[in-house]
Amino acid sequence: MNSFQKIFSYQKILLFMVVLAFADVVHARVQVSFMPLNRQAMVITKDEPGDEPISFYLYEQMSVPVQDSFIGPGKSWSTGQREFNMVCSLSPSQGNQCNFIIQNLPDAHLDPNKGYVEYHLRGTAAAEIFQKFVVPAGGTLFEFRSNGGEITIKSTPNEFLFTAHK
Repeated sequence: MNSFQKIFSYQKILLFMVVLAFADVVHARVQVSFMPLNRQAMVITKDEPGDEPISFYLYEQMSVPVQDSFIGPGKSWSTGQREFNMVCSLSPSQGNQCNFIIQNLPDAHLDPNKGYVEYHLRGTAAAEIFQKFVVPAGGTLFEFRSNGGEITIKSTPNEFLFTAHK
């Protein structure tokens, strides 16, 4: 095998591992998946008939303009270095969906054994995130907790906390 064939073979193996890691997200309402070597986590919410409309609610509560995203037209934002990304899209044909991608950096805690993800910021960075949510005039808190507690988001001008678990 020459070096090109080896690289191509490794790329196919890596692609297979990524697909395998996220293969079970299609039918889940809230899915937490971890990339190999625990480098990042992906949390996906997908609204299903009869379930709590998590994605629809979060989409409506995002105070950012609609733009193109990797899941179609929707709303998205990310932290400065893209350590945390939130993308929500409304699609009547494919279902409403939100994706959260969290890099395993100092502000994050990823625990694949427990299926737990936490991202926590304070200070100026938290204040910037707070502006991304719809809050009543003069309000200082955006808070969301899914009925089952799988996802929680708390945002104030001083603190941002996102948690998700399987």
